Amino acid sequence: MRTSLWRAEYGYKIPVAEVEERLRTICDGPLVEKARFLVPYAGLTWEVDVHEGALAGLVLAEVELDHEGHSTTYWVPSLR
Repeated sequence: MRTSLWRAEYGYKIPVAEVEERLRTICDGPLVEKARFLVPYAGLTWEVDVHEGALAGLVLAEVELDHEGHSTTYWVPSLR
């Protein structure tokens, strides 16, 4: 059971040929179609994904906090 907001995250370059091979052999089902918006709010930059296609109607927002105790204000924008 997760007891904190923190999780490990890794970022590194992968050769294009390897990515294409992974997509061909690992992924099945529809591709994720989405538009990503970077929204500055409360001193942070939120990544807001608005999904289309099979996931139309799903909206996800993610923010990177400076530390686990970082407090912020949440809001739900109108998408209409």
